[in-house]
Amino acid sequence: MGFPLIVALVILLGTSLVIYARSSRSDAVSPKLSVGVAGGGGGDHWHAALGIYNCDHFETDPIIRGAEWPDPSGIHSHDDGVIHIHPFVSSATGTRARMKVFFETMGLKFTDDELELTNGNTLKSNTDCNGKNATLRIARFNVDNPDAPIEIITHDLPNVRFLADREAFTIALVPDDVDIPIPPTAANLDALAGIDSGQVPATATTIPTDSTAPGATTPATTGPATESTAPTTGPPPSSSG
Repeated sequence: MGFPLIVALVILLGTSLVIYARSSRSDAVSPKLSVGVAGGGGGDHWHAALGIYNCDHFETDPIIRGAEWPDPSGIHSHDDGVIHIHPFVSSATGTRARMKVFFETMGLKFTDDELELTNGNTLKSNTDCNGKNATLRIARFNVDNPDAPIEIITHDLPNVRFLADREAFTIALVPDDVDIPIPPTAANLDALAGIDSGQVPATATTIPTDSTAPGATTPATTGPATESTAPTTGPPPSSSG
């Protein structure tokens, strides 16, 4: 065996080990693979409220596919304004569980500049909103802590990660100075958790929703906003439910 071949084998082995280590780290991060009843149970089953806010209003029925729509990843919706996150495949677990996986499953185009909806509308950046230029962005809310700062993400939107159970996301086409409201379906997360656990929660979390139009004096948020130009990539925060 010649020296060049030995060097090549060492490089190949090293590359393989790096890839394996990265994959293992991703698999160790939630959401974990859902193995289902047949596999003995286990894994994560999260819910994230989702709303599509167009200039000064939430879109009606923005993502409707019907019960027969295929779901290859385990990150999908039941036409209920909620993203259901219980990965069926390792390519949708851990740090790979991202907004783009959901929109790929739903068969919709989603980029930093364009969002396709099933109701026939397409939201595009650099369009007019009440006389101001509007661009796409994502607001991430902590449903269980309405006073927590709201994360505003303005770039690399498809790669926004799902970090925990009971998050809420509003994908908004708005000018920079418009407060983004929490999606109304955030109020439904308690009931969904009860259905999945076989129990009905005794009390429901009250989620303030204020969809005040741009220019109004009342902000349409549940906490102070903090802007981020890239999706969060750190470890998921602790969550309940």
